Amino acid sequence: MIVKILTLNLHTYQELKFELFNDLQKFLNAYCPIQKHIAEFIMEKDVDIAFFQEAGQYKEETTDLSLFGFELKKSNYIRIISDILN
Repeated sequence: MIVKILTLNLHTYQELKFELFNDLQKFLNAYCPIQKHIAEFIMEKDVDIAFFQEAGQYKEETTDLSLFGFELKKSNYIRIISDILN
């Protein structure tokens, strides 16, 4: 049995300058193509296990989900990629 493992340093939300956008949602929307590309790669390569580093979320947002003791926000990068994959 072969297990495909992916490790990826996301450098979450460091590619674009926040100052160039009017609000948080527009800034987050600008990352959709990047997040979709990552999700497509995971599906295309049929990855079994993925480990992510530097996967962040915006601290100014309100927490709306608690999972395994972690407070998650809608901007949580792994949450977004997971939603795309599901």
